[in-house]
Amino acid sequence: MSTTPVRPTHQEVRARAEEIQKKILSRFSDVDVEIALWEDLNGDNASHWHHRGFPMFLQYDVHACLLIRGNADRTEAAAVVADGDVAHLLGETNIVIQIQRTNRVYCRNSQPLIAYSVQPGVPIKATPTKVISDPRGILFICMTNEANAHNWGRLSPHTQ
Repeated sequence: MSTTPVRPTHQEVRARAEEIQKKILSRFSDVDVEIALWEDLNGDNASHWHHRGFPMFLQYDVHACLLIRGNADRTEAAAVVADGDVAHLLGETNIVIQIQRTNRVYCRNSQPLIAYSVQPGVPIKATPTKVISDPRGILFICMTNEANAHNWGRLSPHTQ
């Protein structure tokens, strides 16, 4: 009988995902990488992670997701490196990490969209949205009702 656990621990998954994240960040200074575990993306706070650009839900057999943000060429190159590491990791362990990439960078001070119920006579409040189109092909997005100092992570918008 095998003693290999069916599902790896949260700590083991996070540690392996962080190894891949560090490798990508050290090789590609012009991308940002964020990690979310299966429990994050499928738990009570799932809307927060979806708002940050992660997929709505992960399949049960996927343990974590790495989201690579930046322009199309650089995220593609970083995803190729990450895919190789994920394949190597799967050969060594039973940890499955999904790689996603996007050209959208959400401000970390941004607020998730809130669903409002429509009530007669009560106007619906729109959440102000700031979108900056970067010449590199990156969209910087902030949705908030409050003025804030934007926190874009490792990336910042370049203006023309």
